[in-house]
Amino acid sequence: MGIEAVTDSSCPGNRPFDNERRRFRRYVLPMHVTAVRRSAGDLSAQAQVISLFVRDISKGGLCCVSSETLSRDEEVMLFIPPQGCRGGRDVRCNVTRCEPLENHYRIGLVFRDPLAEAADHLH
Repeated sequence: MGIEAVTDSSCPGNRPFDNERRRFRRYVLPMHVTAVRRSAGDLSAQAQVISLFVRDISKGGLCCVSSETLSRDEEVMLFIPPQGCRGGRDVRCNVTRCEPLENHYRIGLVFRDPLAEAADHLH
């Protein structure tokens, strides 16, 4: 699976932004990941584990799609599966946005430690 850089207009469902907030180049890296909602103490154990489909990733965070809604600033732990010869990783993130997208939600996640968390997956 190849990795390619994207712009807002090249990723379906993304809108162009007047005030670009991204600091790092994004790469298309479609994959499924599992996430655990760390700040969701009132949910059942089953509701705390959610499945996300990653659309793109950068050194600062990622854009994903989920059938579950997440709250802004909610903390999640992503379990990224092994990619080729690279092992899997556990990555702490915070939700930056959660927007309706047809019958799902487009979710923006920012890595808690941007350069250390994502660098291995982009080189």
